[in-house]
Amino acid sequence: MPSVIDAAERDKELAKLQASIHSQMREAFVTVIERGQQRGEIPKTQDAPELVAAILGPIMYRRFFSREPLDEAFARRVVGRALGHQAT
Repeated sequence: MPSVIDAAERDKELAKLQASIHSQMREAFVTVIERGQQRGEIPKTQDAPELVAAILGPIMYRRFFSREPLDEAFARRVVGRALGHQAT
């Protein structure tokens, strides 16, 4: 992914493709968050796109930079922090 992002900075067509793919991926996450808000599981005061960024940022960092394990415990902590919950 970092290579695609880097290449997209120099290639307008690749940039359009990368933006489209990113938008589709982000929208799926936004939809899940909005459904959780409708069910009362996530406060409606939380901005869905910001939550997506707060969750995906640490996951992408681990995947592409630190190369630390991505496991359920890590994912739960990331989501908990994004929602303002105490780490468990």
